[in-house]
Order: sequence, then structure tokens, then C-alpha cells
Amino acid sequence: MKKGLVMVMVIVLVLGTLVACAQPAQTPADTGSSSTAGESTGGSDQPATPLSEDRGTLNIGVISSISGTGSSIGAGQRKAALMAIDEINANGGVTFGGQTYDFVGIPVDDETQPEVAIRRVNEMKREQNVTLTMGGSLGNISTALNRESVDNSFFFMASNGIPEVFFKEDEHSTTAFCITIITEFVGRGACSWMIEQAGAKKIACLMPDYSIGQGTMYGFESMFEELKAEYPDVTYEAVWHPVGTADLSPYIIQCRDMKPDFIFIGSWADDAITALKQCNEMGIKDQMDILHFWLMDEFAQGIPAEAIAGVYGQMMWYHDMTGFRDDAVVQETRRLSDMYFNRYGETMGPYAMSSYYAIYEFKRGLEIGGSTDPVDFRNAILSQPQFFTAKGYATWQEAGIPLYDYSAWIVQGLGVEDREGTVYGRYHDFAKIVYEVPTDRFVPAGRFKS
Repeated sequence: MKKGLVMVMVIVLVLGTLVACAQPAQTPADTGSSSTAGESTGGSDQPATPLSEDRGTLNIGVISSISGTGSSIGAGQRKAALMAIDEINANGGVTFGGQTYDFVGIPVDDETQPEVAIRRVNEMKREQNVTLTMGGSLGNISTALNRESVDNSFFFMASNGIPEVFFKEDEHSTTAFCITIITEFVGRGACSWMIEQAGAKKIACLMPDYSIGQGTMYGFESMFEELKAEYPDVTYEAVWHPVGTADLSPYIIQCRDMKPDFIFIGSWADDAITALKQCNEMGIKDQMDILHFWLMDEFAQGIPAEAIAGVYGQMMWYHDMTGFRDDAVVQETRRLSDMYFNRYGETMGPYAMSSYYAIYEFKRGLEIGGSTDPVDFRNAILSQPQFFTAKGYATWQEAGIPLYDYSAWIVQGLGVEDREGTVYGRYHDFAKIVYEVPTDRFVPAGRFKS
């Protein structure tokens, strides 16, 4: 009896080993892996590019929302940052102070909670000697990390849209930058396009009742005031909806009954999907135009083709810039988008793109200044403020935000029939560029000075 039991156990162990050995190896696309150290909240990542034995290592913080409501944005930010780290290491690493280093990404999940983000950053500082951290998936998280860095113990580069309060004089850390945009500017660009280019006379604004919606409306209203003298007959009204509303139709009906030329939708992520789906179901597109304030690949691809067809959206950047007037932007966009798509099997969203360049700014600043000290690093990138991106050249301003050659674009959604023969396929290529938003219609005059 005992011999039989032992034999059964041996067979089970052998079979278990054979099954484990037969499992396919995970690729970077499966794991989001890179030259990284494992994180306590999300398992470990295996290096896609082996670290060189001839170089030192430098830990870089990569903080984003992998769980919680910000996860749709955060996953792409992490993937793009780790892709940039791999590319840098494969091309020789970063050299400063007479030594060459490989970057080691330290990916952490802030769980879409500011207090968790603060705790994670302090853990990275204390346990892994991290002084350079990038990321932040929602504005409240980046604002919290801005305040946390006010003692200059680490440098934080936000790669998401942030509210203007980020730069409030008594709260802004000198070692906290943002490589993307200010939420209020988005409202300005949208307002300008609807009135000056699309000829809107009446606009119904469907806004979520929290910081994103409030900031967007603040920017919309500031541009409206600037245009009022030239366009005195234009009017607008705002309808506010709670965040995470399963049924937005009552709020859409309020907007429809105003009989506007445009419904300007400020709903974000899942709310945006709900709003555009329900607008399609209710036949709103047949009655008036729709502009979404700030489209992202991460949720735009979740909107059925028939619902997004013909809808306008403002974007910080789109993964296919074919036909745009600046060939350098078209080529850099194609290079970056191809690399991301080939690695992960999905298109690169705007905040993933900015996360990629945030890592490269860490490399550039270290090579200019030769120091990981947060204040020294800040001074280094401000001393040579210009860098090239898929949005053209960008120039860091003293406040800690860059001004780009091209601030934003208006895109128009493609229906099923218009997606045949597109670059990345029918699911991924959801829009085409139709207009470039001028910087003076996006950024308030004199708001930032070099």
C-alpha cells in the first residue's frame, strides 16, 4: 500500500514538471517586461534586453495606475517607459560622470490612489535609491507627487494631463515637471475650433462633475471670453453628470433639447464610451455635431466603429500622422508607433508616447548635467531645453512644462468602410487627422515664458 502511494506521488511530480516545462515562454508583450526590477504589487519582469556586465545600473521609477480607474491609461504608460528603457540599454546605455549605466525600470502600481502613489515613491527612494521617477495616470495623483517632491528629495516627471493647480506658486515643487499638457488648455483648443473653424453658434457642454470636467470648462470659458467680441452671437450651456454613470441618456437629452450645433463631450474613459455609444443609439449625430474634448486610443478603440464614425475629437497626438504637413513628425510617429505595435500588438496612446519621451529626457538630462541629484537634474534640462518628439520640437519652460511645435489636433472618427487598408488595422485605426490646433489657441498668451 505504501509502495503504491509513493509511486503515485512520484508520477504526479514528474507529470507536473513536464507540464511546467511545456509552457511557452512569455514575451515582452505578455509581461510588459523590460530591464526591470520586480515590483511587490505586480510580480517580477524578466529583462528583454540583458543588462551589460560592463556597465553600472541606475534605477528609474515608473509609477502608473495598473489597477483602479486609471488602469486603461496606466498600462500604456508603463509599457512605453519600459520600451524606452530597453531601447536605451540596447544602444549603449547612458554615460555621465565618466561611467556608463544601464537603466533599470522600477515599475510600481499606484492603484489610482494618491496616498498609495506617495507611499510607493517613498519606498523606491528608501529601498532602491530612486531619485528620478516618471508617470502618473490621473491628474490628482500627479498633483500629489508634485507636492511630495517639494523637499527636492526626488525629481518627478508627470506624463499625463495635469490641472493648472500643479503649477500653483505655493504648491509647485521645483523638481516636478509635466511633459504633456494642462487640462484647462484642452478646453481652450476645443472652444476655438468649434467657434472659429466649425462655425458653431450654440454649444451644449456635457461635462463630468469632477476635476477633469471642471478644468476643461474653465479653459473653454476662458477662450469663449476671448472670442466673445468677435463672435457675439455664440452661446453655450453646460450639463453636468456624475462620474461613472451607467446611463447618460437623461443628460444627453438635456443637451439635445437645447438644439445646439455641437455637443461638446468632456466625459472620460468609460464615461466617454457610454456617452458616445448612447449618442449613436439616440441618433444624435443625425441632428448635430459632436466633439470629444480629449480622445485616447485606450478608450476610443472601445467605442464601436458605427458610434465613433463622423464624431470629432481633440487629441494631443495620434498614432498615424499620415498626410500631416511636417514630414519629420510623420516619420517619427511611424517609427515610434511601429516599434510599440510590434512589441505589444496594440497602438500607442498619447500618454504612452509622452512616457517614452520622459525616459529619454532622463537620459538627456543626466548626460548634460552628470548628476542624479534632483535639483542638478532640473537645472541641466533647463540649460538645454529643446528636444525632439513625435509632436515636433519641444522646449522646456522655466515652470516645468514644454511648449511643442504642435499642441493638438482635431481628428474625425472612421466608420467600418473607411478603415479598410489603414496602417494598423480596422480595430486600431479609429480616426484621421483633419485639423491642427494652433498653439496660440491652445496655450494662453504669455502663460509660460522660457
